[in-house]
Amino acid sequence: MQPEHHGQPQNGDIDAFMAFNENAEDDEYAEAVPAQRSTRAPNPPARAPARNPTPQEGPVVQGITLISTQRLPDRFRSIFAYPLFNAVQSKCFPVIYNTNDNFVVSAPTGSGKTIILELAICRLMNGFANGSYKIIYQAPTKSLCSERQRDWQHKFGQFDLQVAELTGDTDNAQLRNVQNATIIITTPEKWDSMTRKWKDHQKLMQMVKLFLIDEVHILKEDRGATLEAIVSRMKSVGSDIRFVALSATVPNSQDIATWLGKDSVTPYIPAPRERFGEEFRPVLLTKHVCGYNATGNDFAFEKTLNAKLPDIIARWSQRKPIMVFCFTRNACVETAKLLANWWATKGPRDRYWEAPTKRVVVEEKELRGMWFPPCSWIPC
Repeated sequence: MQPEHHGQPQNGDIDAFMAFNENAEDDEYAEAVPAQRSTRAPNPPARAPARNPTPQEGPVVQGITLISTQRLPDRFRSIFAYPLFNAVQSKCFPVIYNTNDNFVVSAPTGSGKTIILELAICRLMNGFANGSYKIIYQAPTKSLCSERQRDWQHKFGQFDLQVAELTGDTDNAQLRNVQNATIIITTPEKWDSMTRKWKDHQKLMQMVKLFLIDEVHILKEDRGATLEAIVSRMKSVGSDIRFVALSATVPNSQDIATWLGKDSVTPYIPAPRERFGEEFRPVLLTKHVCGYNATGNDFAFEKTLNAKLPDIIARWSQRKPIMVFCFTRNACVETAKLLANWWATKGPRDRYWEAPTKRVVVEEKELRGMWFPPCSWIPC
């Protein structure tokens, strides 16, 4: 997926987006923490009563006591349709759900980081009874934004929260959905172009109470300057925004925590952070590095790598599902065609995946009518 161009804001888009709800009333954030009560002596301090009398602790995994989803109000149970949070989520629960502190999490892919963002949304929902707030979720690619919009519309739509996607593909008709949305899914470049003149619409910008950053490690890439500018801009709005930043690969989470600060009142104190190693990956990886000499330009080298795929799959796949990362959309098409033709020319015993048991719907015209493995081609 090619990054969106960092261009000048389009006045029509900005006016259409910002004109909505300029006169929205401000709401004080109400802490959703139960009052403390105790009939004992003041020493030791009394502990807040549990939200639910049912058992709220599970087994210990990786030295972490798993937290039951019963710790949440009943109305949120449909979002988390399982009895226990995993180790990563349980370790983060006290900060992400019981405080308003900014938070930085570094955890392996597949460890359940998205649930941490959903817990932050649930806490905000508890604090605003009338829903007069906005949540920004920011991801580096449009494909990830589309996936998140579909998932969260399904989960949070039942609470009358609208989730809208705001990317370079958003047209004027879709902007109306963005205007009415509580959760806005966007990319760094698009949010940058939409908010450069935020002082002209300060009332609306102050409705943003939660800013969720996925893949925060892009700070070190060429697009990092855009993300840094956005966060600095949102911190200057003065609406007490909470920032939650996630990454699977960021090596310096402490620096990001220091940059974000604990909150708007004590920005000089680093934000809480949690870092989880590879032992928290749900399926441990075995890594093999294959090196090849680059000859010619990138296009020629890409074709060379494609030619190596059958041997790599035969050697390492163990006839299990495969995921292939490609640099461009066209590279995805070419790789898919190569693997499909490779499968078609092999006998049943030499094929490394079974034929589909049902019809596979393929949108790409060039790939229709081919046999595909149980794998994914992902442009990155």
